[in-house]
Amino acid sequence: MTVDKKMQSNPAVQIPHHERESNLLQGDGNYLSDGENISFPGPLMRLCDENVSVRLTAITVLTQLVLKDVMKVKGQVSEVAALLLDPEPHIDNLGVNFFNELAAKDNAIYNLLPDIISRLSDPERGMKEEDFSTVMKQLFSYITKERQMESLVEKLCQRFRTAKTERQWADIAVSLSLLSMCERGFKKLQECWECYSDKLTEDAVYQPLLSILAKLRRRAEPQFKAQVEEFEKKLTAVHTKGLEDVENEEREQQLEKQKNTPVPKSARRPTRGRGKSQMDDSDLVTPKTSHARPKTVITFSSDEEEEEEDAVMAESETPKVTTPISRTRRTHLHH
Repeated sequence: MTVDKKMQSNPAVQIPHHERESNLLQGDGNYLSDGENISFPGPLMRLCDENVSVRLTAITVLTQLVLKDVMKVKGQVSEVAALLLDPEPHIDNLGVNFFNELAAKDNAIYNLLPDIISRLSDPERGMKEEDFSTVMKQLFSYITKERQMESLVEKLCQRFRTAKTERQWADIAVSLSLLSMCERGFKKLQECWECYSDKLTEDAVYQPLLSILAKLRRRAEPQFKAQVEEFEKKLTAVHTKGLEDVENEEREQQLEKQKNTPVPKSARRPTRGRGKSQMDDSDLVTPKTSHARPKTVITFSSDEEEEEEDAVMAESETPKVTTPISRTRRTHLHH
C-alpha cells in the first residue's frame, strides 16, 4: 500500500488538498532559498489553482524567490499578470507588489512584455478584451524610458504580421495605445506603416491608433502637430476607403502633379532660329591674340627701286661685333 493510500485510510492524518499544496509550496520555497539561481516551475504552476489559499501561497513564495534572485521567471510570468484580475483583493495586491519589485530590476518587465502580450492574447486562453486592457495598463506603467517605449512600438507593430486573428490585431493595437507615446514613438509608428495598414479597416485596430494621434495632437508643438494631423488623415482615408483605393489615389495624384510641374528653363531645348539659349564652354574661352604683324597693303610702284637700296647698308654702318637682332622690313613713303 502506498503512502497516500495509508493517509487516506487513516482519518487522523488526512489533510485537505489545498493545505497539502500550500505546505508543499512553502517547503519548496524554504528549500530553494538556500540554493543558487535556478528555474523552478512549482509555484508558477499553482498560480491558477482553484483554491484561494493555494494561489495566495504560490504568489507569496514566488515573490520571495524572485526578490532573492533565487528563481528566474520566464514564460509563465503571464500567469502572474493574470493574478492582477484575481477576484480575491489580497491576491490582486500581491500581484501588483510582485511587478513593483520586478520593475526595480533593470529591463526585467520590458524584456518580458512581448511574451506576456502574446500569451494573454492567445485565442485559446479566452481572456476578455476589457481584462486584457486592465492588465496591460498596469504593466505599461512601468515603461518610462523613451528608448524602451520606441523599441516596444516597433516590436508590437511587427507582431501584426504574425497575428492570425482579428482579436490578436485588436490586442496589439490596444497595447500600442496604452504606451506613453512621444515624438520618437510616433516616427517609429510611421515607419512601420506596412505592418498594420492593411488591417485599418477593422474598427478594433483603427480606433486605438486614432486615440494615440489624438493624445499626441493635444500636446504637440505646431510643426509636429501638422505632421500628426497629416498622418491622421491618411489613417482615416485607409479606414474608410481601404488601403488599395488610397494607394491608387496617391499614385494618380503623383502622376498629375508631375504633369502639371513646369519644366525649368535650363532644361528646355533652344528654339530654331533664336540661336543658343544658354552659354556653352566655348563662350567662356578668351580668344587668343595673334602676334603676326599685319601686312602693308599700300604700295607705290615708283618707290620700288629706292626701297631695295635702303635694304643695303654701307660698309661703315656695318657693326664690327655681330649680334643677332631681329629686324623688320620698313617701308618708306616719299612725298
